[in-house]
Amino acid sequence: MSTAVSALLSTGESQSLEFKASFDKAAIESLVAFANARGGKVLVGVSDAGKVIGTTVGKETLNEWLGQIKSATSPALIPEIILHDIDGKQIVEIGIQEFPDKLSLRLIFCCSLFLIDYWSAEKRLFDAGCVLLNLSYFIGLSARND
Repeated sequence: MSTAVSALLSTGESQSLEFKASFDKAAIESLVAFANARGGKVLVGVSDAGKVIGTTVGKETLNEWLGQIKSATSPALIPEIILHDIDGKQIVEIGIQEFPDKLSLRLIFCCSLFLIDYWSAEKRLFDAGCVLLNLSYFIGLSARND
């Protein structure tokens, strides 16, 4: 086991380190939070208690994870991804630096609006389509002002 990884495991979770048993939406949310703060790392394949449980990593897994991270963040978050082998188990270190502009999670939803045509005084249903809700104002703004 590398000295750097063992040091991370021994310190436990913190404001700049998260342990995740698997790669999912929660891992991406942690990366966004770290980018909005001072940077940090997510270790995938590690239980909340800091025990190495490993994760399955295929030939294209890391590229797929990178694509999911990029498509779920705006502007696109591009982390450093490192695969580690610890006692025959694979864990993935995903690191991100502080982002200069606050990031947002993409929340896409569809809505419909009633609009009034003032010329004909006719009410019509208008499909507003998909809307991108920018949460950058809600996520971690105070961290930048410390």
